[in-house]
Amino acid sequence: MNVQVRRTFVIFTGALIFTMMLSAVGITNVEASKGKEKDRVRPFPMEQLEPSEVPDESKKRPVKSKHVISIKKIKRMRKTGKIKSPSENVPLTKLTSISTMKSTLIRISDPTKNPYNGVVFLASKIGGEWYRCSGTLIDANSVLTAAHCVYDNYNDVAATYVTVYPGEKNGSIGDGYNGLGIGYTEEWVDSDPPNEEVVSYYDVQYDFAVVNIDTYLTKRFTWPLRTSVSESEQVATTGYPAAYGYYMYKSVDEIADVDSIFHVISHNARQLSGMSGGPAWNSKQGRINQIGIISAGDATPSWACKFNSDRIDLINYWKGL
Repeated sequence: MNVQVRRTFVIFTGALIFTMMLSAVGITNVEASKGKEKDRVRPFPMEQLEPSEVPDESKKRPVKSKHVISIKKIKRMRKTGKIKSPSENVPLTKLTSISTMKSTLIRISDPTKNPYNGVVFLASKIGGEWYRCSGTLIDANSVLTAAHCVYDNYNDVAATYVTVYPGEKNGSIGDGYNGLGIGYTEEWVDSDPPNEEVVSYYDVQYDFAVVNIDTYLTKRFTWPLRTSVSESEQVATTGYPAAYGYYMYKSVDEIADVDSIFHVISHNARQLSGMSGGPAWNSKQGRINQIGIISAGDATPSWACKFNSDRIDLINYWKGL
């Protein structure tokens, strides 16, 4: 065997052994490649409220309870039978198509209609400042949003006030409803972002929270959640971009990547400041489903937190508190 052949054999053998070692500890080539990008960061699409937009705190009720729990604990609770886990919410509302327009912002002409009356404008006071986000009704008194809309994981400060304004006529948000309880994960609290108002690719998987409000909102769309999603699907993002006041907008484009390791949907729809916590959604077989939560953007691609059974278990647990 000549020197060149021996060198090639040694390199090949070494690469094969290294791959087998990674596989033995549960690390695949895909996971290794995903690991390289887990420390990338993007800004949150959230925005401070203008002074004229800040709610009158004398008329609002502060957050009374915070429910912080780890995803690992939810798994243990399911195994011991303390919670029963529906695989995902049952989709009920039919929709033939979300849009044929791509990558542009489309103003929602009538946000009082399904499913848009279930998209909310959300204002939260964190560390003395008020911020604007978006979210979705997942039952009559529970709102799903991004964790960064209710907990600042850089300064370790939780929201003291949260006000929810469901989809109303364009240009107006009404008086709003008080968020009395908020739920978010221990993993989000323990995350360590390098700067304020940014999220790493790795931490997107923990960027979800539930707000329990003081009123039961009936006759409004409640968003079913779906865990299965593929790169062949379209996605729509919806919320209240800060640049457009109290008007609701959506954007539609393609899904670029579905990461089931770090639970991230990368897509090309717009996610402007103020849309944090709003839905990434589509219709499959004629049924509307929320497939993710707007986390980081506006970029190509943008990032949304993807659901799996553990996250839906935890969301349903918070709904019942």
